[in-house]
Amino acid sequence: MPLPPPSPLSPGCVETDAVVGLSVRTGAIGGQWCYNAGIKRSRIYVQADAEECESLYVDPVRPPPNPADYPFDCSIGCALCSYELRPDSFYECRAGRQVC
Repeated sequence: MPLPPPSPLSPGCVETDAVVGLSVRTGAIGGQWCYNAGIKRSRIYVQADAEECESLYVDPVRPPPNPADYPFDCSIGCALCSYELRPDSFYECRAGRQVC
């Protein structure tokens, strides 16, 4: 599924500056999440993976009422991707702080 074109962000969200310049993952509509962005889990911190992961965000994080009409504008929630050390001692790309 191709990525949706960038659209104006929801005027109701005061944190949309956090996603400007990042690439969108289609989350609840297209099944593209941080964890399946193609960034491998690693026992060591990999700077290039961290940079790639943290250049992404998920929109939407919850299923919209009508997916075909969703404008990918963070109107029902976006989440920044975060490269983090998990409890199993692996670094991986996961959904982090939710914005909007």
